[in-house]
Amino acid sequence: MKKKIAILLIVLCMAGGMVMGVPAQADESFEPDTAVVLVDELNLRTGCSTDYNVVELLYKDMEVQVLGEMDGWLMVYVPDTGMVGAVDASYVSREVTTATDKQELVPDQEVNKLLTMINSVRNQAGLPDLSLDDNLNKIAGLKARDMADNNYFGHNSEVYGNPFEMMTAYGIKFGAAGENIAGNKSIENAFASWTDSEEHIRNIIGENYAKVGIGIVSDETYGKIIVLEFTD
Repeated sequence: MKKKIAILLIVLCMAGGMVMGVPAQADESFEPDTAVVLVDELNLRTGCSTDYNVVELLYKDMEVQVLGEMDGWLMVYVPDTGMVGAVDASYVSREVTTATDKQELVPDQEVNKLLTMINSVRNQAGLPDLSLDDNLNKIAGLKARDMADNNYFGHNSEVYGNPFEMMTAYGIKFGAAGENIAGNKSIENAFASWTDSEEHIRNIIGENYAKVGIGIVSDETYGKIIVLEFTD
């Protein structure tokens, strides 16, 4: 049975999206969802945007308790440190409790939906599904966050270089590779723009590709920044 906890000493300003990063205490009056960090390092911030300060770093496979959700961000309690704050929902997997009280990881809904749309178009073109790759997910997430944090939109990053340089720097070996980026309020509209573009649809239905990484982060300018990384 999941442990029931109540989070005290926490200030949630839903309208402003602010979460104060302060230690919390527990009792038996509230049962939050559990989430697991998917990336090597994840910023725990004092509010629901990259404008807020970083409280501490969370690391891959750490468990957090989800207190609330707003605009693609989760308000979480970190049992390991007793801190509360906000994390980008793109970088955690939520846990659900089944009727038998068995917990299992479920992928981020938007990532899963986008993967389904990609593979649907590929299947219509007579091509096999792309598999979601953890290492490419990391790169796509870092690239999306880099654009949001540094207020630019483009394939070349001052931090990571071009997509191929970034993949190589992170140990990704490839014979064929590509990148799609989009800034939009919804993944559906972003995907429609890609499929309307000869250059971008070429990546989505690329015959040489077998893997994809998906990164989605909230952004004040576009609503969301979405990155796809493709390799063979």
